[in-house]
Amino acid sequence: MLYHLSAKRTLRAVSMINWGAGVDDLKAWHMLRQAIAAPESSGDAARKKLAAEAKAHLAGVQEVFNGDHNFTWPNQPYLGTTTDWGCAAFYDQWQQRMARYAVHLRGRERVE
Repeated sequence: MLYHLSAKRTLRAVSMINWGAGVDDLKAWHMLRQAIAAPESSGDAARKKLAAEAKAHLAGVQEVFNGDHNFTWPNQPYLGTTTDWGCAAFYDQWQQRMARYAVHLRGRERVE
């Protein structure tokens, strides 16, 4: 984080931006976990199937990202940057997919 002397204000650092994006991911993940739990007690077969699909998607992502990885540097994800593995929009797509699953599991078409 930097402090701009003439403007007398704090400037955002890359680490602060990364932290904020991580909090957004956590919100979408938490919303999806709650939405997955709801159909399990209902009799709606279609919602149960969608919940199982969403649960499998989360498990697949977590299997990769919760693995034993080497430390790189504070601003770089464990597996390197998304451009290193050919999908620069991965985190945005992941967050969007979690939110869409959660919305559909709640019986909605879009976020209001």
